[in-house]
Amino acid sequence: MAHGVRNRGLRAGRVLPGEVFSAARRRDDGAPRGLGQNHQIATGRQHHISAGSILSHPKHVDLYWEINRPFLKKFRVIWDSPVQGTREDHLYVAHINDNPPAWKPFGWVEPARGPEVCGEIHVIRDTGSTGSYLCGLWRTGVGMAGCAPDGSASIRYTSPRGDETVLLLEGQARVVNEETGETHDLNGGDVIGLPAGLPVKWTSKPPYVKTFRVITRATQLAS
Repeated sequence: MAHGVRNRGLRAGRVLPGEVFSAARRRDDGAPRGLGQNHQIATGRQHHISAGSILSHPKHVDLYWEINRPFLKKFRVIWDSPVQGTREDHLYVAHINDNPPAWKPFGWVEPARGPEVCGEIHVIRDTGSTGSYLCGLWRTGVGMAGCAPDGSASIRYTSPRGDETVLLLEGQARVVNEETGETHDLNGGDVIGLPAGLPVKWTSKPPYVKTFRVITRATQLAS
């Protein structure tokens, strides 16, 4: 059973974020809820998935899932574009609590204002089977680029890389649509879609905010 948030992107591709609820099948061993594993059919590689796992699944990679009792609930973003991207034969597996030795400052170019920087990003995958695709963890906090001394951050943002689907993992944030004034106050577990080109004001409240972001665009970005 699936619950969709939106079913199209504004950059000519198709993006479908939502929740998927799967009842247990083929296994009944009394394992804790929310656990599962998948098998890559072509390679035989196995990945054990639990709460907090991140799995980026390239198009055309065949998987077989085993779900432990009583169910597995997952948030997923399905992306497709008519433009061929980079064909891959393996999964990308990470976790929301990953803390690599070196996060990178998150920088981008706003069309009307030029280069901007705010917070830090840990990129999990930056190639798409179709179009362009990036997923990773983004955070703001004390001592990070573009953040205030208390860890808060406030930016004007138009999602210039493409349509964005953002899952708030930790902290609180406010997003204001600068065209309409519509305001969203986000807490951990909330999801928001940011269409490319839409001007918003994003405010991360102190002391810390962490998100999982998926950025998609039908065309390849210039390098």
